[in-house]
Formats: sequence, C-alpha cells, structure tokens
Amino acid sequence: SSLPFLLEVARTTRRGAVEVGVHYCVAMGASASINDGAQRVSYEEAKGLLGSTFEDAVFFEHARPEDNTINATALVPLILSEGGRTVTWLCDTDSGPRIFAPSVAAKIEHAHRTGFQAVEWEANGFTYRMDWAASCQVNTATNKTRTVFRQLVSWEFEGDYGYKAYDDATVMFKIEAAYWKAKYGDLDNYVEHININGYTYAVDFRRLDMIKQTNTRSRRSRPLRRVEGGCLPAAATAPATEADPV
Repeated sequence: SSLPFLLEVARTTRRGAVEVGVHYCVAMGASASINDGAQRVSYEEAKGLLGSTFEDAVFFEHARPEDNTINATALVPLILSEGGRTVTWLCDTDSGPRIFAPSVAAKIEHAHRTGFQAVEWEANGFTYRMDWAASCQVNTATNKTRTVFRQLVSWEFEGDYGYKAYDDATVMFKIEAAYWKAKYGDLDNYVEHININGYTYAVDFRRLDMIKQTNTRSRRSRPLRRVEGGCLPAAATAPATEADPV
C-alpha cells in the first residue's frame, strides 16, 4: 500500500540543502503539506497505515464523531512514532545531517515498516528514491546518492520526581520539529508555543543545551531534554538483494 494523501513536492527553502531533497524547515506547510489538511482517512485506512503502532484510543481522540474519520494531517505524527518516541529521517549532506520534511519522512517511514517498499518523492524539480540496501537516497536524474538515517528520539520534561517522557506522540513530534527549526535558525525568536493537556507552553530553544518549557498562564518553567535512541542506517534491517547477499 502507499500514502496517496502525502504530497511529494516541496518549495525551495532559504538554504542549499533542498537541492538534495532534504529540508531543514520542518514546520507543516512550510516545506510540504498534506492536501491542505482536507482529506480524511477512515478507521480501517488509518489502521492499515499505522500497522502495529495503531491505537484505538489515539485514533478516536482525533476522529470526527459523526463518521469516525481522521484528518490526514493528524496521521503524520502518529506514523512518525514508535514505542513512545518520535521517528526522524535524516540525510547526510555536505554541511551535516538534515532532517526530511514530515510528509516525506512519513512516506519513507511507511515504506520502511511495510517491507521496505519502493518509495519516491519530488523536491525542487528533482525526483528522489530510496535505495534500501545501500541506505541512501538517489537523485533519479543525476544518480547522486546521499546516506540516509532513521533516528528514534524521546522528549522528556523534568517533573517532580525526575524526568518523564511526554505521552502524546503529537506533542513530541511538534517539539522535535521545532528543535530542528531552531537548530537551523528558522524558528521565530527561537520559541515555539505548544498546547499540552489544554495549557499553552512556550518552549524556549534559545540555548539548545538548556531547553525549557514555560506555562504561559502560571509562568512555571521546567527543563526539557532530548534523548536520542540511536541513529541507524536505513538499510540496517533492510532485506538482502542480489547486490547485497546474506
């Protein structure tokens, strides 16, 4: 199966990474969008897309009561979630790792989870495909390759009894997206406002070694930390091919 509702075309950003199909700006709508959020996905379609990570409770939290469908946009952070952590896909460029836009990452992640299916995407007039056996993206016009990595990340806040991971995949996804925007200097004032359990928090990324969230109502602040679960080549568990014997 595939992700038909994910657009594959991304606009040019201010830096040069886009020429290899990688986007440093990961805000939804800034580098890629999902049909303007108009398309809705049924319970069965969502279950098929999310596979073993599908949870009834999470689906119905986002579903429209009258027809039990979910906005396609809401599926992206759920697809990019595994074991309570956010999944990021990165490309090794000349200037260091660059994160893929969420819609592209969701396409790659879905292909990864469903038997390393063939997957392509477009960016700035070029088409790219994944070479699972070689752990790289390939520019189909120039055949230039770049190594691709899959990384699991957990975001934790300091609670009264130590650090605790967020239990909402969407919240963790938004913080991770804002982190990369801040890292590449594309986050306004280096602060992102995120709704958590009905409260608005200002997440301050001005110092990436000292990130904190502040409740905008109570003004209480808590430190945050980013915990990486390892960065593996895309082909770490890919099936063998004729060019990659077991």
